[in-house]
Amino acid sequence: RTLKAKLGELAGYMGEVAAGRMPVNNEVMYRMQDVFNLLPRLDVRELVRAFAVKTNDVTMVLYVASLIRTITVLHNLIENKIELKQKEAKPAEEKEKEKEKNGEAEKENTEKVNGKKGGSEVKKEKKDK
Repeated sequence: RTLKAKLGELAGYMGEVAAGRMPVNNEVMYRMQDVFNLLPRLDVRELVRAFAVKTNDVTMVLYVASLIRTITVLHNLIENKIELKQKEAKPAEEKEKEKEKNGEAEKENTEKVNGKKGGSEVKKEKKDK
């Protein structure tokens, strides 16, 4: 049986005894006195303070855990933004490098073409003389 059922039965018995419908059973009275003597006193200042300290400790742990979780999420968010910027910057840098390479290649081609013309013109001049 549950504690609630036992306490209900005990309360019913005490009500019957108080009304005079049942005789007093000393064995039951001794057992009830033992139970009530074993109950802790909850109005003691030390106990109230201990519960308050324990509650404060648990609350502080929850607060610190929430704070750590928030910091971790913010850190991950910042790292993610940095990675995305780096990924976006790489294609732009590569395009610039390609343009520079293409520009240098065009200059070299132009120089080669100009150099060839210049060389053939020099030959023509020598033949004319």
